[in-house]
Amino acid sequence: MAMYLAGGGDVIDVVKRHLARPSVLLDLKQIPALRGINAANMTAPQPSITLGSLTTLRELAEDENVRRYLPALAAAASRVATPQIRNIGTLGGNLL
Repeated sequence: MAMYLAGGGDVIDVVKRHLARPSVLLDLKQIPALRGINAANMTAPQPSITLGSLTTLRELAEDENVRRYLPALAAAASRVATPQIRNIGTLGGNLL
């Protein structure tokens, strides 16, 4: 069985507790296309924001465009767990 590793918080906990014993851990952190916030056409009537699944909760909470155009997401990301968790926790992992 393979497991994906992104932020790693949940996967590491599951493995340490022996709830799963993956034969392979696939590290997604090295795929740049899965990380970041891309804002486009911000002066247009309908701006576009693309959020990578490996974007950290801290990045979501602090990004100027997310705070302006997606304030509920920024507020939610800023309230998850502790600052240490927000530094490693990812959007994709928390949606999962």
